[in-house]
Amino acid sequence: MKTDMKNLENNRLQIEVTVDEAEVAEALHGAYKKVVAKVNMPGFRKGKVPVQILEARYGAAVLHDEALDILLPKVYERVLVQAMVKPISRPEVEVVHFARGENAQINFVLELLPEINVQEYKGIAVSKPRVLVSEEQVENELKKLAERHARLVDMPEDTLAVGDTAGIDYVGSVDGVPFAGGEAAGQTLEIGSGKFIPGFEEQLVGMACGEERTIAVTFPATYHSAELAGQLANFKVVLHDIKRKQLPVIDDDFAREISEHDTLADMLAEIRANLEMVGENNAKKRIENEVVATVVEGVVLDVPKVLVEEEMDSMLEDMSASLSRSKLKLEQYLEYLGKTKGALREEFRDSAANRVKTRLVLEKISDLENITVEDAEIEAYLAAMGQGAGKSAVEVAEILQKRGQFEAVRASIITGKTIDYLVSVSVVKEDQEVE
Repeated sequence: MKTDMKNLENNRLQIEVTVDEAEVAEALHGAYKKVVAKVNMPGFRKGKVPVQILEARYGAAVLHDEALDILLPKVYERVLVQAMVKPISRPEVEVVHFARGENAQINFVLELLPEINVQEYKGIAVSKPRVLVSEEQVENELKKLAERHARLVDMPEDTLAVGDTAGIDYVGSVDGVPFAGGEAAGQTLEIGSGKFIPGFEEQLVGMACGEERTIAVTFPATYHSAELAGQLANFKVVLHDIKRKQLPVIDDDFAREISEHDTLADMLAEIRANLEMVGENNAKKRIENEVVATVVEGVVLDVPKVLVEEEMDSMLEDMSASLSRSKLKLEQYLEYLGKTKGALREEFRDSAANRVKTRLVLEKISDLENITVEDAEIEAYLAAMGQGAGKSAVEVAEILQKRGQFEAVRASIITGKTIDYLVSVSVVKEDQEVE
């Protein structure tokens, strides 16, 4: 096999390949065995039609497509090794000449990464926020704990107030006609939660148990049901019960009940320590983001469009998966937004381009600094991934292998180590306090 390479515009490389006649013959023979097994011809048993008769009957090109399917992947693999390049998309392939008994001429056009010139990535000056946890923050966390451990107490003699949980029946109608999904019995609703149509919860305030009330609300113009969007609706509501939160007494007994501490003071110390840890982690993340953003911003790079398009597709798939976890389909979300899939995808373009540029710059730096990953690091990473699901590192690896995502783990670890390296060679000074 002989090759002749020529650089084209826009980081494209043309490779003209001459494939020896012997390899062409081998591919044609392989194609013949596949094709002849499917041919029925009078006078011959199935699979026994001679190649000369097969080609005379159906034409010499009858085997070409099958032969090229056999030949091209092998040739292309050798071309990449010989040229020592990594294309970023599928090649353009032109079969210039292909015939039995002759050398084949095939042209491949590859799109390559542009040259990435990363120079100033050491000594980046960044500020590390000083983490200060205030008494107010600790108090707020304590209030959240109290809220989570509050009891709901029946208040049959009282009237409904904001913060109470109401047990209601309701029937909704538009112009006197009930609508689908507008009726419920035994519904619980926390007043002030904003879970119902705007204005609904507010009009229940002041009701007493057993009371019936008709309230009017207007569905939002962006409501997911087009039939109800912007419509005025009446709801007949019956209040059956009122439950009110009763907060626990904040003392040592409370600390012993909800934590491993014997005193409230010890529990407060743990709350403060946790807040400080969160603050330090957030500060660390801010430093990492600032260092990476500064390095990437300083690199002039024409980001390949094909990679941006792939990243846009990936972002759309991620959004769809996220919506699915919330029991919502992408089509429903698009209907709610009043957008097409293409329009939403296009909104990702700038972000996708920045993601791709960031990834390419970090990959270049990892190459320059010879940042690699050991098997032990991968195993530890996989073990951490599987810990929440009760799976071993081996089990997680098997799952990722089946999904074709195993190499993404290696890339993720290298990216993390590259970012750690960039921070280690930056100039970090402590700055303003962050609460």
